[in-house]
Amino acid sequence: MPEVVHRVNQHKAELRKVIEGLLPENCDREDWASAVAMAIDGAVVRAKWGEPTEAIHGFNHLIEGVCCLKPQT
Repeated sequence: MPEVVHRVNQHKAELRKVIEGLLPENCDREDWASAVAMAIDGAVVRAKWGEPTEAIHGFNHLIEGVCCLKPQT
């Protein structure tokens, strides 16, 4: 089982790095990438619980916020 936990953690780290690379350079990319990755996990769980509409709705709000990122000052 430790191998599974290790692989899951490795996958999540890889996912955050991919997301980070898609974000604009003028924002706190690491924090936003973690937030988006967590939202993806949450959306998957809600969809698996039979709540796909709620999963998509919440995830869309986060993505809308990411799209409105402003430069850091």
